[in-house]
Amino acid sequence: MLRAMHQVMGWQEPFVRSSPRLRAAARTGIAYWRDHFGHTTVKEIVGNLRRGNVSRALTALAGLMWYVRGRVLLFPPRYAGRLFRQMWRLLHSRARPRASINECSSL
Repeated sequence: MLRAMHQVMGWQEPFVRSSPRLRAAARTGIAYWRDHFGHTTVKEIVGNLRRGNVSRALTALAGLMWYVRGRVLLFPPRYAGRLFRQMWRLLHSRARPRASINECSSL
């Protein structure tokens, strides 16, 4: 959705270029939709991490960083906490050494 929003707002640029008032309205609209879809993307990243789908989470994170840029730091702290907790759990669950089949059969 971030990509689509960015594309649609880009299509409107030639029509708003001549008026400062329309340019300001377009900037306000872009900021609104970046915030809206940025928060949705953060929720998507957390959901993917919960399911253990790291590749989709990284893809969504890349889109978030590309389209939302510096505004990514403005999402609500409750989502930041969830995101970092899920990443921490995921990294630590994958970092634990697991017993091999040979070790289990010798017990």
